[in-house]
Amino acid sequence: MLTPRGIFINILVFIIASLYWYATGHSVPAIMGYIFISLYAYDEKLYFVSDIVAIITLLLVVYFFLIDYYINEIPGDIMHFGFGSLYMIVIYFKARAIFYPD
Repeated sequence: MLTPRGIFINILVFIIASLYWYATGHSVPAIMGYIFISLYAYDEKLYFVSDIVAIITLLLVVYFFLIDYYINEIPGDIMHFGFGSLYMIVIYFKARAIFYPD
């Protein structure tokens, strides 16, 4: 996917994953995002594996979101949850771009 849109989405996932890691301190979802980018950049025919990694990444972000909100009790940290929401949206757009390459 060496189209301008594909490269933009890959760079966007990389930047948002890095910012998510910086803002929240949770490295596992960010590393899964990096794997998601590199897996699709390695071979575009790994659609199913890329979608599985995207689903796992989304579930990890939601898991850490709930853990931070209910167990660690950080309900007032807007930047933390904002980057989590933004990361989920970017992963969704990247996973959608795999099957709808405009």
